[in-house]
Amino acid sequence: MALLTALAGHESALAIIERIDGHAAPSLPYAIGAFVVFTLAFYGAYDNPLPQKLRNDLRIRVALWGALTWIVCSAAFIALFLFADQLHRAVGGNLDLEAFLAYLVLFAAVGTLARKLVRGQLLVVHSRYVESQKMGDRDRAKHLIFFLSDIEKEYESTGWLPKDFPWTDSLDDDVAELKRRSIRWKWEMPLRGLRPHRKLEAITLICSEESIPQADAFAACVKHYPEFEHLEIRVWCERNDERRAVRTADAGGYKGFRFHDVDQLSSAVVDLMKYLRFGEHVKARDIIIDFTGGQKPASVIAAAVTFRGEVRAQYVDTNEPWDTLEYDLVTNLEPKEV
Repeated sequence: MALLTALAGHESALAIIERIDGHAAPSLPYAIGAFVVFTLAFYGAYDNPLPQKLRNDLRIRVALWGALTWIVCSAAFIALFLFADQLHRAVGGNLDLEAFLAYLVLFAAVGTLARKLVRGQLLVVHSRYVESQKMGDRDRAKHLIFFLSDIEKEYESTGWLPKDFPWTDSLDDDVAELKRRSIRWKWEMPLRGLRPHRKLEAITLICSEESIPQADAFAACVKHYPEFEHLEIRVWCERNDERRAVRTADAGGYKGFRFHDVDQLSSAVVDLMKYLRFGEHVKARDIIIDFTGGQKPASVIAAAVTFRGEVRAQYVDTNEPWDTLEYDLVTNLEPKEV
């Protein structure tokens, strides 16, 4: 649909140029008609995929306003093509200053209007699916990302672990015992988030400035379980304006990130995605970001970074039965079929 719309817009712009140059351009009305039809069809396919429970008159007004936005953006595309044609003629020594300025003003005006209309649009967030922890093997993550919250000082004397807790070799039994004893320990949720992913290849921790000294203790806790004994666990951190993934044991000289600083945290997460995709060649579909831990801004950023592309998100329900839910989040810049 996008290709058809672009082709129809291209033909419309060529026909307009022919008419301006004094030629008959008999295809002009058909090209513009096709362009408008394809644009509206494109809009219809990529409009809000969720039910809109509004009064009929409001739904019509919303649809018309959305269609107008796409038509104006299409007009900006044609105006850009016309201006580019005049620019090409000017470079070739055939400058018509009056026409050049007229097309420049036209493109600036329509482009400004299109930008204003687009900025007023709402992006609809939805999920392709939501699954419980009993997901199939093919859907499990190979690379899991956690936001690691810092543990209270009262746990420092016990290596950041609950005091006198009878650890076993069973992750399921241990998280059940933590709940049975009503122990309030922040790392319980990351441990619960591990349960669906018994075939992980690596975990990357995003730490706060307070939790980065505790990262090695968390890694030791995870590797205590036989299925994660040889798992690679590292910290995404920063030093001298350079971010890298280091072993938890080597993170002492590095800085964590301020979980309340949206800009810094967003930049760090995006850099991590680029590092995994292009530095380690991890497939996007094999990456899951857990947004249970950290502060609320961390949860927002973790979910938002998965909107585009194949990276998935997961959340550990904080109420019984404490399932791990996987979300494949997208915005309404997706066709309704998905």
